[in-house]
Amino acid sequence: EAETGALADFIIPKDSIADRIRHAYTCGMHAAVTWAKSLGLSSIPLHDVVIGDKTTGKRPIHKEWDRRTYLDSELPETGNIGIRTGTSLPGEGFLLVVDVDGAEGHANWNQTIEDEGDLPNTLHIVSGSGTGYHLYFRLPEGRSYPSSGLGDGVDSRGAGGFVVAPPSRHYSGITYQWDAGDHPDE
Repeated sequence: EAETGALADFIIPKDSIADRIRHAYTCGMHAAVTWAKSLGLSSIPLHDVVIGDKTTGKRPIHKEWDRRTYLDSELPETGNIGIRTGTSLPGEGFLLVVDVDGAEGHANWNQTIEDEGDLPNTLHIVSGSGTGYHLYFRLPEGRSYPSSGLGDGVDSRGAGGFVVAPPSRHYSGITYQWDAGDHPDE
């Protein structure tokens, strides 16, 4: 049985793989996918967004996305991009992303931080909704973190999941972006 741990144990330091992930996802889809592959991460092509249509932009193009590795030649020129979670990170551990949405999610996440103590700074993506964010963590082997039960508006993505990544667009028309201070050029 996997051991559960505090999020402070799972931080991805800014001077590690996080810098390379940030660089990859500011270079456009093809460059991002190539870079991610060099890090052992798996990118997946997502459908493009139809502004105002909530059903677009977050769906993988292929039904078998979770069983495929994509070649650059298989990727469309337009559309969104996702990062497969639960994948091995260089060194040790797996990618875990905590997804916080809306005012209720912010309140519940702040309660989690209060309960667990301050968390060191980790990779932080502002979601395309403009009201949410993704926090990237390294989940050590043999450890687990709940995917639900974190309160309304807070969940995590690990094995078998994915998150939408910059520079993808949300159905609102807003792009997913690196938080201030997390962009590789800052």
